[in-house]
Order: sequence, then C-alpha cells, then structure tokens
Amino acid sequence: PFQPALSLLTLALGLLALPQISSAQHLETGSATFTESANGADSTDPSGWVSVNFEQNFAEVPVVIVGPLSHGPGAEQDTSWSISLRLRNISTDGFEVAATRPEGTVDLFDSSTNAAQAVTLTADWLAVPAGLHNLPDGTQVEARVVDTIEVRAGTMLAGSGVSSAGEAISLVHPFADAPGVLHSVQSQDDPEWITSTVFGTGNSGTAPDATGFTIALEGAEVVLAHPSTGSAIPETIGWVAFSPAVGQVTDSNGNSRDYDAGRTAAYYIQRHEDGCQPIPDTGSFGFSAIPDVLIKHNSMQGSNGAWARRCEPSDGGGAFLPAVTADNAWVHTDEDQASGLSDQDERGGLDEIAGWFAIEPGTWVALTESDHDSDGLP
Repeated sequence: PFQPALSLLTLALGLLALPQISSAQHLETGSATFTESANGADSTDPSGWVSVNFEQNFAEVPVVIVGPLSHGPGAEQDTSWSISLRLRNISTDGFEVAATRPEGTVDLFDSSTNAAQAVTLTADWLAVPAGLHNLPDGTQVEARVVDTIEVRAGTMLAGSGVSSAGEAISLVHPFADAPGVLHSVQSQDDPEWITSTVFGTGNSGTAPDATGFTIALEGAEVVLAHPSTGSAIPETIGWVAFSPAVGQVTDSNGNSRDYDAGRTAAYYIQRHEDGCQPIPDTGSFGFSAIPDVLIKHNSMQGSNGAWARRCEPSDGGGAFLPAVTADNAWVHTDEDQASGLSDQDERGGLDEIAGWFAIEPGTWVALTESDHDSDGLP
C-alpha cells in the first residue's frame, strides 16, 4: 500500500537532483582566475582555459561579457605583458575563458622581478540572455551576438589597417540616453589572437549613440584579418547595452544588490603608459561590498587599437591601492607589443570613452523580458 508514495518520493528526489533550469530570463555575474595564457595556434591545447559554471542554467545560450583583466602586482604593471581575454564553448550551463597574449604563446604568469613567484590574474564576467530586457527596477538592457569577419586594425600595420572597419548595429528599441556597450568575442573558431571593439557609427573616434554603434574584431597592430593568412574565418562577438542608471535589484536569495551602469562623459580612459583612471568618472559607486565590474572601451580615437585593463593606482607614497574597491574600479587601456613596428613597446596614446556595469556580489537576478525574439512585440 505504500508503494505509490515511495514512487512519488523517488520521482521527487530525482527531479531535485536534475540541474536547475531557469524558467525566466535572468542575469548572472561572477569572477574567474588565471595562472597562464592560452595557446594562439592550437585550439586543442587546454593550457590557460578556465571552466566556469553558471549558478542557474539559462533557457538558451546567453551572451557572456568578461573583463577587464587585472594586471598583477601594481609595482610591476608598467612592465607587465599585454593580455586580453577570449571566450569559447558558451552553453546554457557555463563557458570557458582564457587570458591570451597577442604573441599567441603559452606562458605561466610570474613576477617580473622574481620568476619563482607565481602571479594570478582575475576578471569578472556577466551573462545575459540575448534579447531586450529590463532589470527589475525598469532599467533597459539589450543583448545580442553578431558573426563577423570585419577586423578593425591599426593604420600603421603594413600601412593598410582599416581603422573604422566594422558591422553597423541598430538597437532594436532606441534608448532614451546613449548606453554603455559591453562586448567580448564569444568563440574560438580560429585560435589566432583577436579581441573586440565598439565605437560610434562610421567613425572609430566617436561613441555609440541612442540608436546604434559599430562593432568589430579588434586586430590592433597584430593582425589585419582573422586569421592573418588564408581565408577569413568569422567569430561571434557578444554585446550588452545598459541604460545609464544607478539602482538596486533583489537576487534569487532575496538579498539586495546595488548596481551602477554608465558611460564616461568624455574621452577619459588613458593608455597603459599614461595613467590609471577611476570608474565612475564622476563620484563613486558607494557600494557596501566590492562589486563585480565590467568595463569596456566605447571609442577608438587611438587607431593603433586598445582594450580595457584593470590597473592599481599609486597611493603617492610608493605603494599601490586595490584596482577594485566598493567605491571605484580603476582602469586604463592596454595595447599589444607584438607588431614588430618601431613603436611596438609604446603603450601610450589617445584617451577613450568607456562603458561599465558594476553590481554588488550575490546570486542570480531575474529580468523582465520585453522582446526576446526581436519582432518588436512584447
């Protein structure tokens, strides 16, 4: 007589053991740690690739944004390698991410003054479903992916770089104010080094406006095409645009998470050799905990190419302060050193506009979905 009850209990326990599947759209953030760089020639080499699992499975493959990457010890950041980030194998339950050198070499991260001292680098990540969404407080979010072979490259590279190459992106629903646009390469269809770039419509020296922007693979002074020889191979770039806003959301555990989304008001983020700037560009976050923070360049005034990188500011007395605090995230733009040009060790240049999304740590946050399939209907 107890068999049906036991069967139901067994079924219930089995269902509890299954991976969680999100019944609603949601947002997640977290952090990844790196101890070595990944191979830029062999996609089967696991060196440097870090696996990340989502807390809550997504209903569909999400857009993932990662970075900026940290620099390691502040005293050594002036001479540290140029490194960017690359994603691959994004699925509904996680992804892989790696720190990649423009040279394409696999290298353990160690101190420049003591090779026996290991160094770890870190970067925060954000995952959002593709589509039009709102945070619970109404802040507008749009996330998409685009497959492209377009490479924006430095004009000094063989004298033929295309400094404004890219794909024109129109926002499905125009924003009330120009958004900050976060972006990352989502794929590794060819292992050769590449990163991503975003700037205004038609001119790399401008920023996204309320209706659209340009997106491209970023070759800097390393490559003019992807790959650099043979037929072009497209890669997928993901992007997430946030309306400028400061607010608070509630996570899946019922805890409050304060957030800050914005874009610098001017060309503000200096180059690697020129300085280290706090985000926000005015005021401070004022969080109660160190946030997960995503920051990406939103212009390319300096045609040689660049990407955002965390940096540790000097305290004025010979020591360095943390790159991320409850009040600020400090960044500059990094540049490659692999071009073989006469200025290959030069990592200075023009300032850039940057967009950001920073949020206190916590569990996943539900989103209000307004138009997931881009048909213009709720």
